[in-house]
Amino acid sequence: MVIPHALFIPLCGQGHVAPLMELSHHLADQDVLITFVYTEFIHKYVMAVLPENFCSNYSGRIRLVTIPDGAVNDEERLNLSKLFPLLQYNTPSFIEELILNTIEKEEHKITFVIVDGTMGFLDPVVTLLFYDCME
Repeated sequence: MVIPHALFIPLCGQGHVAPLMELSHHLADQDVLITFVYTEFIHKYVMAVLPENFCSNYSGRIRLVTIPDGAVNDEERLNLSKLFPLLQYNTPSFIEELILNTIEKEEHKITFVIVDGTMGFLDPVVTLLFYDCME
């Protein structure tokens, strides 16, 4: 039996990560496996606000994967006009590698992808990889 496995890719900002994380929780409640990709910077922020002994009810169903954003300092990270071109340049190769590794090594293959609209530059990468794998 194929278990659905969703890949979530939000823009790296709290107003984008939080709603997609909430959606991922709803899907995980319906036995969908989730791989949630966000930047290392956002991951540190998220981990910093969690209680010390935090335990998730979604362990094993939601996997958090971090990628670098390409910024060299917080000035670039906190200025979207500087960060966005870095994301456009850096993110596709990391997403491609993640998808290919999942296809090759994971028992439960990614069956669908939810990409934040502002990350639309990833559509060609995702579409090409899934099209090639379906042939």
